[in-house]
Amino acid sequence: MKNSTILSVLFSFISLAAFAQNLEIGTRAQNNASLNCPVALSSEIAGETLLCDAASAYSFSKYKISLEPGVSAYNWTLPQGMTIRSGQGSNRIFVEIDYSFTNGYITVSGQTACGTTTANTIYVDVVPPAPKFETYELSVQADAAYEYAVEQISGVNYVWTAPYGAIILAGQGTASVKIKFSQSFAGGDVEVYAENACAVGASESLTIAVGPSMLSSDNNTVSLNDGTENQEAQLNETDRTNNDRTVASTEIAALAHSNVYNYPNPVNGSTRFFVSLGDNYSQTESIQINIFDIKGQLVKSILSTDNNGQGTFNTETWNAADESGNPLAAGVYFYSVTAQDNNGNINTIAAKSNIQIR
Repeated sequence: MKNSTILSVLFSFISLAAFAQNLEIGTRAQNNASLNCPVALSSEIAGETLLCDAASAYSFSKYKISLEPGVSAYNWTLPQGMTIRSGQGSNRIFVEIDYSFTNGYITVSGQTACGTTTANTIYVDVVPPAPKFETYELSVQADAAYEYAVEQISGVNYVWTAPYGAIILAGQGTASVKIKFSQSFAGGDVEVYAENACAVGASESLTIAVGPSMLSSDNNTVSLNDGTENQEAQLNETDRTNNDRTVASTEIAALAHSNVYNYPNPVNGSTRFFVSLGDNYSQTESIQINIFDIKGQLVKSILSTDNNGQGTFNTETWNAADESGNPLAAGVYFYSVTAQDNNGNINTIAAKSNIQIR
């Protein structure tokens, strides 16, 4: 009987303790709710994601997040090369960016009466991202023009390449171009990449097919010269003569944009060309850069003898003038590089980058 009484008292005590604990948990939850303690920040970080300032070693930017009820302070963390100059603890910060910055994540979390919220992040970089197509046509008709557009990113120049048998009518350097396809077009890729004063981004391409009406009954493309020729094809003419040698025009696949380019581009006053042809051209004594207008007419030839022994050439500064010294009109120009390889063959390489003169 005594043991039974003791057990009954013990169970009653445990029940009362559990009730008190549940009551405390419920009260705490109610208090937290009344204190308005969010577990996450509901808005995204706003600010520049592409950072490039070629004018100086330092630049500045601002980042912010919407005020959240229940958040008393905001804790920001930055990647290497970025420093908060003002605003730590608030929902807005003023950031200094130095030359060592490459890329990374900016994060922010909120401090509440109940603890710390989860962190929100934003990725920042100096290299433009690969463009994302928003407007395009994958099946085209002869003698028709189509718009191709990518998502617009502030502070970059877009470089477009049309396939053989097509021509860019307008928009080179912008996020949207108009491309006309002639009846000689047999399929190919429309390619675009973004570049800024710091770097060249990865390219994106679309494979364009020939529409049914451009095909004859035997499923071959109809060839009709309508006077519209691709400028790159004009730079790749075969069987031309240079110093009594036959020039076999060759598109060298291994040469990416980073191997043949001019900087700065767009050009505002002057620019320099940088050409890296590789070991096959290590003995080349000179190269010639031929610059053409949109009609395919040669406007300027630049000779460079600055070979470092590895087929790499850096030209002198070009003042964006023609052979007579007259400044070229604003617009898009094309260029090719003529060089002799180690076997004595003279090749003409069409540069993948166009020149935009402002």
